[in-house]
Amino acid sequence: MYYPYGVLPEIDVMPNRKERSERIKLLDRVLVKDIAHLGRPLKEHLIGTHDLLDQWQNSKSVCLAGLFHSIYGTKTFSPAALTTESRGDVRMLIGEQAEALVFVFGMSDRKRLLLENRSPPYRWIDHRTGEQTEICDDFLNNLVEIEVANFIEQMPFRTGKADSVIQAMRHRFESTTSRMSAGARETFCRAFDEHSGSANVSAQQGW
Repeated sequence: MYYPYGVLPEIDVMPNRKERSERIKLLDRVLVKDIAHLGRPLKEHLIGTHDLLDQWQNSKSVCLAGLFHSIYGTKTFSPAALTTESRGDVRMLIGEQAEALVFVFGMSDRKRLLLENRSPPYRWIDHRTGEQTEICDDFLNNLVEIEVANFIEQMPFRTGKADSVIQAMRHRFESTTSRMSAGARETFCRAFDEHSGSANVSAQQGW
């Protein structure tokens, strides 16, 4: 059986400053400038996610997927720069593998993706239809990596009931640490430990 998401990650080098700039310019061809995300432009979040993936030495496709990861909207973030009818155009812009990651990231039930794929066969579940599609191990690893970058980048901007959300995400990530790159795993542990320390201090001081 042919699985459309059974692609292998390519190997490439970290982008230089010019290449990074060219990647970011791709976002200007997608209408994200008027979309807000946690009180700031969505574009800032997308670039921040891309830069974390770069720092962790991910492939070009994974980094580009991080740069575009929510342009179709997601289960928890409804504003969409493009509909999925534009998938062909996005493939032309960032490549087939990166677009496939963007599509699955946006359309999947990511809670179940992280918590339920403990052993093969691995699947993603479309949050709109409930349809399940099998994916390969590497593709799942890439989705986990993007999710870690996505959430860590936005942690400083979360307010209100953020602590319960952050702790829930920590639980999800702890079940997938073996799928993370060394850089993602180290950043994940540091970010959540620092958050726990800050929360404890705030509670002790009555904030």
